[in-house]
Amino acid sequence: MDIRKPNILGDYLRHKDINCYLDYLARRYSRFVTVFPIGTSFEGRSIKAIKIDLNKGSRKRERQWVFIEAGTHGREWITISTALFCIYQLTEKCFRNVDILKQIGFIIVPVVNADGYEYTHETNVSWRKNRRPIPNCRYVGTDCNRNYDFQWEGGLSRLGKSTFQGEVPFSEPETRAIRNVLKRFSPNIKFFLSFHSYAQSLMYPWGYSKDLPPSWEKLQQLAECGRTAIKKATGRSYRCGSISKLTHRTVHGSIADYAYGVEKIPFVIVMELPSSKFGFRPPNTEIESIVTESWTGIKAMCRRVIKNCQ
Repeated sequence: MDIRKPNILGDYLRHKDINCYLDYLARRYSRFVTVFPIGTSFEGRSIKAIKIDLNKGSRKRERQWVFIEAGTHGREWITISTALFCIYQLTEKCFRNVDILKQIGFIIVPVVNADGYEYTHETNVSWRKNRRPIPNCRYVGTDCNRNYDFQWEGGLSRLGKSTFQGEVPFSEPETRAIRNVLKRFSPNIKFFLSFHSYAQSLMYPWGYSKDLPPSWEKLQQLAECGRTAIKKATGRSYRCGSISKLTHRTVHGSIADYAYGVEKIPFVIVMELPSSKFGFRPPNTEIESIVTESWTGIKAMCRRVIKNCQ
């Protein structure tokens, strides 16, 4: 496979090819692109982040960041394709998005749960969790989106469930990696965006409670900004609201609640990609339309965040 021109619009790349592509971008665009490991999975795969910063090396002002993470759940392949398309737009097509890049930098982790992602390619296409065995039992895997140290205690579930939250918060190498990189760049992260599928929604905290957070109106407006842009571009309608409201349940120990409640990132959105028609892994022929329309909404939300932070 030619890593220099990965077919991100027509195929789902494997983890090793994704990391090779990131390394290629760091070499080709070294003036404003850096790739660095943030951790290692249980099975020894490198979890990498790409930092895109047109003001790299400048000391004019402290940089503000958008942080994007994808691939937390192994089976949600389209989230990884969307993250890669964001990276492509911000590097190989950076001239199209220079207005955003001059104002804010991006840190993107396209595959958080590398072991789970590879397992879905090789063994069980429906696998959600990571692949670290649970000590002293026959079960394998923890739901990384239930393993963060914020309202974790309320989400206790059975060992074998796909939403098992782990023995303790941050028991998993993947969640520790995300925690550490968030702490490294906070408090300058202004917008945290988490990709999931396939509820076709733009959601914000809280997940653990049906109560709304103090800044819920600004979060609602940000979500509606993304929804409006997508609706205008393609006609697809996204739902907007808090995580607990739109999912009709409470979610404990999630990355979104942690980013907002602990790291104090002012704008936090969970973007649940389309759609119920295609599920977690839309056909290859649908990748381009989904990632392109998603980028339309993401750009609109980034511009709104920039405006609000000025």
